[in-house]
Amino acid sequence: MRERGIPFTGLKMNILKKIVLIIIVLFPATGKAEIDPARMHELFFKCNLIVQARIVSHTDHDYKIKILDIYRDYQIGIKVGDFIKIKKEMNIESSVDRLSLKNIEDRLTGVAFLTKSEHGWSVRKFPFFYDGNVTFRTDYENCKITGNAAEMKTQIREYYKEFRISKGALVGKKTAKEVLKSNLNQLALSQYAQLYQHTIDREIYKKINCGIQEPVEFLDAPLTEDPINQISFEKSEYGLIFTTIIVDGKNVKAMIDFGDPNVLQLSSSFVTNENMKVSKSNAIAQDLFGNTFEINEGLAREVTIGKWKSNNVKFSSSPGEMESVAEQINTEFEAVVGWGYFSQYYLKIDYAANEFHLSKTKPILKNTYASSQYDKRSSYLSIRVKINSTIEYLIIDTGSPVSIVDSAFYYRNKMDEFSFKLVDQDFLLNAHVMNFPMLEQLNAVGIIGGDFLEQYKIYIDPFTSRIEFEL
Repeated sequence: MRERGIPFTGLKMNILKKIVLIIIVLFPATGKAEIDPARMHELFFKCNLIVQARIVSHTDHDYKIKILDIYRDYQIGIKVGDFIKIKKEMNIESSVDRLSLKNIEDRLTGVAFLTKSEHGWSVRKFPFFYDGNVTFRTDYENCKITGNAAEMKTQIREYYKEFRISKGALVGKKTAKEVLKSNLNQLALSQYAQLYQHTIDREIYKKINCGIQEPVEFLDAPLTEDPINQISFEKSEYGLIFTTIIVDGKNVKAMIDFGDPNVLQLSSSFVTNENMKVSKSNAIAQDLFGNTFEINEGLAREVTIGKWKSNNVKFSSSPGEMESVAEQINTEFEAVVGWGYFSQYYLKIDYAANEFHLSKTKPILKNTYASSQYDKRSSYLSIRVKINSTIEYLIIDTGSPVSIVDSAFYYRNKMDEFSFKLVDQDFLLNAHVMNFPMLEQLNAVGIIGGDFLEQYKIYIDPFTSRIEFEL
């Protein structure tokens, strides 16, 4: 993941705090039409107020919105025409203020999901209207709900008629079979798809606009006949892992980063120096503070990763982004091989031996200690765990040398240590507690980094979406 983390000591900790903000989230087309994925029911049932609102003014410390319409009011007493002042802070409990200064200065109108506490009002989500429509994305299948103001109001009100919270769990009015026969709007259908994910007929996805992850863009199958692709790597002084790949005949140092959903990224300087053709993609990248990066795309004629060689490999490149990270971690590299590449094959991760093994046939495991499902539809290696009897997700990230837990989750659950369970096995994660609101957007509460991965041999089966840990 693009935090490009490093050990938490002295100056290195300060550097990490800077580069932890470089996490990239992809947006379509203009990069304006959508917000980041949310845990759907938590968003809807933890908000005190959902309104159509316009930003009307701002200072260095806050901004003011005017209420244009009320979609959901938990007996707050707000009326159309009222004004609400929002603090521009990120350390208030439940506040994840993701608005960029440009959004505020443009005086945009959107659907505001608001929470009120003793500290005042905070915004959990604020997707904006463009060309009369607003788009809301859900977490589970990256489903998109788009509509004008009236349509969104109707869908939100229908949502609350269909769902309630009982004993801390989401409960739907309809059964899985009743959902398939219903004429519900996409917002409610998307929530039912998540609620009944293990029992509902996959036909439901024909009714909703969900971006189930397509096959990765590694355009040709490996040309080599080697059944095993062994990729050796080296660790930097900060615990990040690198290998050497060959791009169009040039040796290139590449970071291996499971926190990057792409197959391959190349630095803009390498692309320029090698006169590689790129074109502006239909996406942009956005960091935690709303700063945006242009994303260009191109095609490498021939790429060799480990022993396997492929032709016509699609890559992405953002001007100056990788160079900035390289400077911060004091390691020059010009490429990133992401989870999009590794997710195609049976995979063995052996940190102790500094090796990855990829194959097209399933390996035989000798001493499985624990196993779990991972979310095949996620762009990341997000594994299902149990924490305090609740199902949560942790992201395995080779781009982070240390494990991290979001401070909001940690303190909300009054944890003295961060432990989790895989089926019947308990694990203690020596995680660093950090304010990391981006994790909520990725439907996760923490990151499993290299400090944990080096304790096990890990096997990943992309066809059954299982991950196994071997001592």
